[in-house]
Amino acid sequence: SVFYPHAAEAAEGARAARLLPAALGALGLVSWCAAARALGARGRHLRLGGALALAMLLPVLGLLQVGTQAHADRYTYLPSLGLVLALVGTLPALGLRVVALALLPLCLATTRQVGYWRDTRTLFTHALAVDPTNQVAHMKLGELARDAGQLEQARAAFARAVEHAPRYVLAWNELGLAALALGDMPAARQALERAHALDPADAARAVDALLSQ
Repeated sequence: SVFYPHAAEAAEGARAARLLPAALGALGLVSWCAAARALGARGRHLRLGGALALAMLLPVLGLLQVGTQAHADRYTYLPSLGLVLALVGTLPALGLRVVALALLPLCLATTRQVGYWRDTRTLFTHALAVDPTNQVAHMKLGELARDAGQLEQARAAFARAVEHAPRYVLAWNELGLAALALGDMPAARQALERAHALDPADAARAVDALLSQ
């Protein structure tokens, strides 16, 4: 996904949904260590590559949170060097046929993944397919609908964004402005007051729009 929401930004139900990916990640790490041990001397590249990957991941593990994302695919650029080292050193020992079988699905997955970046709508629609609670994806699709003059669709998307991230000030702002544009003053006031309560400075533009009516 282009964006992975942080659990602290999400509603309670969305946080629980992220336990499974965390468990799968832990299982993958344990499996990697088990494979390296089982291969003995032939697993030295797995041990070295895995250690290198983990070392390069340390600065971006979230021990000090930066931004609103839980993690990001771009953080794997350097750690991937360790994975490449492990694979290059280990796969030849398993035979050329195994190498070919390992590379084919990677090529197919890369081709598919590149296609998700064709345009903004495709990118964030895919982000919702990965995680339907992704508030940023709802927000971006709402902005696209708003810019196309589809205010009801925009309003619905902004509403889903704040449903999944109740402290998402920008989405509350946009929800209020969409309701205002549709002539729903009570809903506009409620959303903009909520935004103002969360962050008065960030909500000032939207509140000014309400007061000017």
